[in-house]
Amino acid sequence: GARRSGREAALQMLFQMEGSGASAEQVTALFWRNFEAEPEGREYADAIVRGVGEHLATLDQHITQASAHWRLERMAQALPFGEPWKA
Repeated sequence: GARRSGREAALQMLFQMEGSGASAEQVTALFWRNFEAEPEGREYADAIVRGVGEHLATLDQHITQASAHWRLERMAQALPFGEPWKA
């Protein structure tokens, strides 16, 4: 449904934000220029991306605290974000 497609779109946009350093506004504008979605899915995706963008430092802090012996920088090295085909 719309929420499922919204979550998929949000994940793609968040991946783009992380990789490019672009803001939530920049990423959502670029994404929707290239893709279509149901209005409900689009609103849901945009809300997720804006929320993560607004609270990124707090989210990173929670992840760091919950991840014993793993720094965020180390997690990024362990995951194949730069080469997703190797996952």
